[in-house]
Amino acid sequence: NCGITYGWVCSIKFNDYRNRHVIVGVSGGKFSPMGTDIPMDTFIEGGLYYTKSGGIMWRKLDVGENDQTSTYVDIRSARDNPSLIYTFGSNLDAPDLERNLGFAKSTDGGDTWSTFAPELRTLKIAFDISSDGNTIYATSETTFQKYKSTDGGATWESSHIDMTGVVRVSPADSNRVLHTDNGGIHLSVDGMETSERTLTANRIKEILSPP
Repeated sequence: NCGITYGWVCSIKFNDYRNRHVIVGVSGGKFSPMGTDIPMDTFIEGGLYYTKSGGIMWRKLDVGENDQTSTYVDIRSARDNPSLIYTFGSNLDAPDLERNLGFAKSTDGGDTWSTFAPELRTLKIAFDISSDGNTIYATSETTFQKYKSTDGGATWESSHIDMTGVVRVSPADSNRVLHTDNGGIHLSVDGMETSERTLTANRIKEILSPP
C-alpha cells in the first residue's frame, strides 16, 4: 500500500487519460484513536500520494510547506489538459489556518507542484475550475467571500456571498456554475456575478457532472 496506516483518505483523483495514474489526498492532523494503542492527540502526517501503477507502488509528493498538516478535499484537473491539476490544502485543526498549504498546481500530471495565490492561503476554500483550467471559482467560509480568477490563479476578484459550500463549473460553459449553501443549490449563468436558488435541499455534499 502507500504506507498509510492511520490516515483519512479524503479525495481520490484518477487521470482522465491514464487510468493507472492516481493521486490520493490524505488528511493530516491530530489523531483520536479508537481501539488502538496510539496515544491520544498523536499527529498523523497527511499529504498527496501518487501512483502510476494503478495503486501497486506509491510515493508521497513534495507539494510545499505545511503539506503534511493539510487536508485535500478538492483535487481538480482540467478536462482539456489533464496534466494541469489544482488542489487546496486546509489544516482542519482550526483555528490554526496559518498551517494551511493553500492553493497548489501541477502542470505535468502530478509529478511536481508549486503553490500560488498566497493571499488566499489562510482561508478555508472550496473550489472548481473550468475545462481549460484558466478560470477558478472559490468560496470561503472564513470570509464569506467568493473569489474568481480567469488567469489560472495569478489574479483574483472577490465579492460577498451569504453562504458557502460545494462549487462546480459546467464543463461546457465556464460561466455556468452551481454552488451550494445550507438550504440548497444555486445556479449562476454569468460567472458567479449573480445566482438564484434552483433546488431546496439540506446537507448537499457533492455535485457531479457526467464526463
